Amino acid sequence: MNLHVRIILLFLVGMLALPVISQAAGISLGVATWYSMWDPYWGKYKAGLQLPIMPMSSFTPPDNMFKVDVKPNFMYGPVLSARLPDNVNLITRFMYGQFNAQKKEQYYLNYLVMDNIGLITRYDADLMLRYQFHDMVYLKTGFKYVHFKYEVLGLSLSYIGFFAAGRIEKENTYNEYAPFAGFGVMIPAVKDMLFIEIDSVFQFCFADESNKQFTIGRTEFSSDITYIPPYTKRKNVKKLGVEANCNLIYRLPVIPMSMSLGFKYNMYKKLVVEKDKALEYEHQYGATASVEYYFDISKSKAGNAASLKPE
Repeated sequence: MNLHVRIILLFLVGMLALPVISQAAGISLGVATWYSMWDPYWGKYKAGLQLPIMPMSSFTPPDNMFKVDVKPNFMYGPVLSARLPDNVNLITRFMYGQFNAQKKEQYYLNYLVMDNIGLITRYDADLMLRYQFHDMVYLKTGFKYVHFKYEVLGLSLSYIGFFAAGRIEKENTYNEYAPFAGFGVMIPAVKDMLFIEIDSVFQFCFADESNKQFTIGRTEFSSDITYIPPYTKRKNVKKLGVEANCNLIYRLPVIPMSMSLGFKYNMYKKLVVEKDKALEYEHQYGATASVEYYFDISKSKAGNAASLKPE
């Protein structure tokens, strides 16, 4: 599904949500941030075949392990929620972040491969319904969408035998779709002011991977340059996981505003693991913070109704 189709779908969802929001008793608007430490499932695995060590060679390649180290960074974005009748809240959140990544050198057959990984750009969006069926306990369900993309410039050079060199350029794109459901509790620490909120959800994720690349190479036996035109490889991955949040929420007594500090942990396990993969789990965790301002629509509705009432 291309970007234009996603934008149209999001627009249609927004249009369908307008009648729901119009019935809201209140709306809150805020910003949220997440200092995220991310260990993706595609970040570590055995790269493939390795040339046996020659008896007369003093060079011993290290363990042939592909490892991408993603540096932690902030994700941030807006949060919008609507308080609906019957103790139901509609919450939507969008977050954006960029991550630097490094990959250790890798030995494949008789080649030393060095990859320079570009900036990883990531978008997270989720839509959630929350039903408060008890003063302290609530249910939540929704849908999460994650998109991230990065480019790789790979250089290869033979370390034994004849000379050979190559250049590979890759563009990796990931789209993830995950419905989720779970529950949470909100414990009052100080009446009407300070709360401790803990929630957890189970999630099932469908991930689409797209890898577009082309290769240029040359050896000492020929002055000709070998060129492999761009081609795309695709793969689908299914994951099962959990997400847990723990927040300390402070509601200001003077103005309708709340602030929160907390911790978020997200884990996935791949349902089908390739034989050469060493990392079947994915982890993302870190500190969170948010600020939200609440608009009470019920008062304005009551005022409008009073002004329309005949004398």
